[in-house]
Amino acid sequence: MRYISATTGALIVLPVFILLALIIPKHDSLPSVELILTVSTFLFAIISGFYIARLATRYDQIRNLIASEDASFLCLYKTAQMFGVTFAKRIANLIDAYYIVSYDFTLSHPAYKLSAKYYLAMWDEVRTVKKKEPSGAYEALMDQLASIENDRNASATIATERLSIAQWGMLILLSVIIFLSLFDLAQPHWYIQISVVLFSTILVLIILLTRDLQQLMLGGKTLLEESGQEVLEFIGKKRYYHQKFLQSGISRVPVFVKEYRLGLHEPGTDTFKIKIVRR
Repeated sequence: MRYISATTGALIVLPVFILLALIIPKHDSLPSVELILTVSTFLFAIISGFYIARLATRYDQIRNLIASEDASFLCLYKTAQMFGVTFAKRIANLIDAYYIVSYDFTLSHPAYKLSAKYYLAMWDEVRTVKKKEPSGAYEALMDQLASIENDRNASATIATERLSIAQWGMLILLSVIIFLSLFDLAQPHWYIQISVVLFSTILVLIILLTRDLQQLMLGGKTLLEESGQEVLEFIGKKRYYHQKFLQSGISRVPVFVKEYRLGLHEPGTDTFKIKIVRR
């Protein structure tokens, strides 16, 4: 099933609201409906505004953490090259496996534990390096690994913060009340009916936008995926995408990429099943 972004979802329901505005019979509304609409829209504005502000802050925090983590991984690889080709290759293979596990899930999924073994293996590799010149490079390896753990731990912790079922239920309940009130107040005038349709569509857009922020997929795309894919290229690996994300439209292979790896395995398994795709 393809992931429907907020904008696409709003465009999909637009014809439905137009049809409802045309077929629902017009009648004189009760005065209490206006009061219900005023109260429900006021509550919806406060609650949805709070949720969106909170989720937007979370989105920005994770975006900064992911960017910092990608930069640290690239610096780790370049520093590892100072200790020889063999050591750098082992580090590159571990970074590659780490990204494969990470890209088998969306950022909203807590893949922290599943990728931990590859991260911890990097520490084991660093321990095999003798503390010799350049001593500054060895200290840099340690600092970069520590920085990566700070970023990945923080992003995993923040990603678990989500709206509860009760919070979603309250938001949807208020939306239903607003929908019913709007269509009940609609009069047989074209500008009023257009306003009702537009207001209803915007309401759906707000709800779906809240969902996108919670899933860390603003615009229907995975957050900062391109940054990590470029890290894979810099360390000598092909880009990696899991087939379920390509099929759902969450991930997209850029047109300039002529060859990439496609994951066919079940996410979370220890054995990777990957094929090379050439375009």
